[in-house]
Amino acid sequence: MCATPGERALEVFGRVDVLHTARQSPVYDEVVGAARANMAEADGVREGDPVRAARVIRDVLDAHDAPLRLPLGAEAVRNLTRACRGALDDVGKRASVSGSVDFPGMPPAVRAF
Repeated sequence: MCATPGERALEVFGRVDVLHTARQSPVYDEVVGAARANMAEADGVREGDPVRAARVIRDVLDAHDAPLRLPLGAEAVRNLTRACRGALDDVGKRASVSGSVDFPGMPPAVRAF
């Protein structure tokens, strides 16, 4: 199982105010300026409780239906949900084109992942 905390969810490895960045360049401000500012603002802040996170991970690992990926914290849930929905939308938009590469008349393969 892969436990995925949000950007600033947990202080697991000591201090959380350890943001290191490359020298700022105005050339990239339009592309990464907002993200850089957000990260600097959030540096040293944590929403998640590492004790609760450890308990949740342990409980989920003991479940008979443990997931491959477990987002930890509301931010991680929002980000993963947005990414998965976007990926599903992309698949849906191109489903007929993707399926058109199959040989005509062949029944669809059914394989378990």
